[in-house]
Amino acid sequence: MKQSPLSFLPRLMGFFTFLAFLGISLSSCSRSGSADIDPNPPTGIRNVNLFLSDAPADFKNVFVDIQQVEVKVDLDRTHEFDNSYGDDDEDFDDTEEVDDYGRWVTLNFAPQTLDVLALRNGIERLLGNATVPTRIRKVRFTLGQSSYLVDGDEKRFRMTLITERENLVYLRVKAADMDNTLPGNVDLRADFDLASSVEKVGDDYIIRPRMRLFNVQTDGNVTGSISPTPVGARVVITDGNGFTTGAIPTVEEGFFRVRGLKPGTVYTVTVIAPDYTPYEIRDVMVNPGEDTPLGEINLR
Repeated sequence: MKQSPLSFLPRLMGFFTFLAFLGISLSSCSRSGSADIDPNPPTGIRNVNLFLSDAPADFKNVFVDIQQVEVKVDLDRTHEFDNSYGDDDEDFDDTEEVDDYGRWVTLNFAPQTLDVLALRNGIERLLGNATVPTRIRKVRFTLGQSSYLVDGDEKRFRMTLITERENLVYLRVKAADMDNTLPGNVDLRADFDLASSVEKVGDDYIIRPRMRLFNVQTDGNVTGSISPTPVGARVVITDGNGFTTGAIPTVEEGFFRVRGLKPGTVYTVTVIAPDYTPYEIRDVMVNPGEDTPLGEINLR
């Protein structure tokens, strides 16, 4: 008896169901290897912007040789919802573009020797951006050997670069570091702590880059002004648990602004200047995304 073509549909649907089940079973049995990762996944496309600011040091200029800036994206989303966001991904991925944890994407950035010291008191600079898929795991800076500083006497000194991974600096990106205020965008802000990065050794200088990420939406700020504005004045902020940051007030108005302070933490703000008594303000707290004004501080 001749069968109707429709009689084959149940068997055909069963065959496709089997294939789908087989595919799911195979993908669940093993984690994606670097060779299996889709380099251009179709979901979660976002534009990432990386900004740079600094916690200053007592110099006139600090020029840092930045050759390349990259972000690492988690292509197979294996660790997307991990609390640690895949902290087992050690910083030994400088020779591979793609590994089991993701792929490096180069930001749109022109190599340059940038005066990082100019980025203070809330001033920041967009270093670069790129369109990336899924979650961002790390930021990587490639630094050159042409960094130098200019001291208060207008003398120029070459800085020898010292890093743990050759000329590379890594920053781990946590969920709290990502500013998702603008739809379709992720803003990352890196604070370059020059005060703890630059060190004088004999007659020479070395630079061991110390950077951290902060979020302007969830972190708070401290603002104020000092009078008078002597040369060498500094604002130092500590939390009593090893965290230190600060600012150098502007010469014209004595204004200062320190960003990236965690709410819920009690800070001590100290203003130090040559020939003046240190001025200390204790029990300073900040609110997310807001300035905490300290008013005018009169040095004596």
